[in-house]
Amino acid sequence: MATQEVTQLKKDIEALKGDVQQLSHTIKELAQEKATEGKSKVFDELHIDDLKEQLDALKSKGKDGLGAVENEIQSHPFQSTAISFGIGFLIALMMNKK
Repeated sequence: MATQEVTQLKKDIEALKGDVQQLSHTIKELAQEKATEGKSKVFDELHIDDLKEQLDALKSKGKDGLGAVENEIQSHPFQSTAISFGIGFLIALMMNKK
């Protein structure tokens, strides 16, 4: 009688192992499915076209700022040259200290 119980217990343990393996596989599949859904939602929310528009706007602002600097340099060439010389001199001093 004890051997029958041990045999049945072994069968139950083997069945439990199979159930745990199946459960593990199912959880893995569900996690992959949810990750794919989440990834899809993130990309949908990003709206790549909106990002491109924002990038173009930033480029435009950068070009406008560069144009303003160029205009200022042309308006005050001697001051611009003196400032550039001073900055170059300071950088040279810092480089020599190392």
